[in-house]
Amino acid sequence: MRWADYLIYDPETGVLSSRVKRPGPQTAVGKEVGSVKHDGRYRTFVLFHKRYYTHRVIWELVNGPIPDGMCIDHIDGNGLNNRLSNLWLTTLSGNQRNRRVSKNNRTGITGVFHHGNGKGFNVTCAGRYIGYFTDLTKAAAARKAAEAINGYHPNHGRKHHASS
Repeated sequence: MRWADYLIYDPETGVLSSRVKRPGPQTAVGKEVGSVKHDGRYRTFVLFHKRYYTHRVIWELVNGPIPDGMCIDHIDGNGLNNRLSNLWLTTLSGNQRNRRVSKNNRTGITGVFHHGNGKGFNVTCAGRYIGYFTDLTKAAAARKAAEAINGYHPNHGRKHHASS
């Protein structure tokens, strides 16, 4: 499909708008397409009876098809921020590593978990065990050091590499 025949994208605002009038009340020319999904995490829209994720379509509009096995990730973790500067191409495993802190992680720090004995913290990074710490500050510092060694972006996930 040639997205540019139907859609207009503003990379500064991240808004994807309709280029042509289509059937339906919310498809006026120039109006933002789609709606926020029920979980509030992403924007989607329907075109020719098929649902699309807005961020994926934006990537294809600007950069061409997404290669097999690759994902489009939001650098800041906000799935509604579809500015081009906030989107990057990564692998599925890279995308999974970039997720926000798990709901069952009570420390509030990605990769830092309470140890089973309740007196310390286990630290992991990139699927590897880093160590055990009795102090939360030292555990967080160890996680940050491991992130730097593994090439993680300081704000969210790995550094942007088109081939990652």
